[in-house]
Amino acid sequence: MTSLDAEATFTLDAVFGRLGYPVRADHDYFVDEPPAALDLDASSLRALEVRAPFFVDHGWSFGPNSDLVPFVWDRSVGGQARFSEGEALTDYDSGLFGLCSVSAPADEQAQLYRTVGRSIVDVHRANRELLGEWLEAQGSSSTDAFMYFDRERFPAEEKLLAADGSIDRALWDTRLDELTACLSQDAFRKHHFRWIEFLAHAVDVPRLMGLVRGAQRS
Repeated sequence: MTSLDAEATFTLDAVFGRLGYPVRADHDYFVDEPPAALDLDASSLRALEVRAPFFVDHGWSFGPNSDLVPFVWDRSVGGQARFSEGEALTDYDSGLFGLCSVSAPADEQAQLYRTVGRSIVDVHRANRELLGEWLEAQGSSSTDAFMYFDRERFPAEEKLLAADGSIDRALWDTRLDELTACLSQDAFRKHHFRWIEFLAHAVDVPRLMGLVRGAQRS
């Protein structure tokens, strides 16, 4: 499957509608009817914050921390062909998009991603220092990995880190505003999925998915 056109603007329904593999509901992340939004107070938002290395040495390989994204290794979730199909649309930038592509009925996946995306943005809006604190907690190996992958991206909007490998807080404040707008207006460009994925690294996604399941419409 070809990835999304970097110059085009999409609705979430249009993006998820490009996926062809069937949805399997036999896993713990599945939400039949995602809520329109989560009403999270300050304490709940803080409880979703994560400060831990995303990339770790597994002994046999160096890769994502399975404690943070266990769904990637869950054969009923990340093992689904639809999960990989969803990741491929974003040039394998977004495991979160892959997760949402297998965690709701096909006609509800856009709503699930919208709700999860808004909550991730809300976590960072509530604590503007979180992204910098998260990066400081990465350690040299994980930071080097993020810097390596960032150097592979040439368009400015796809860069996640400053040239020195730090977080440009002013830039990310602007991006949080832009993401809030695109989530509200349902007008996405390819790099928006990359931004939300990066922000999601500092959020407890399994816990967030549990909150979404607990708040489903019926």
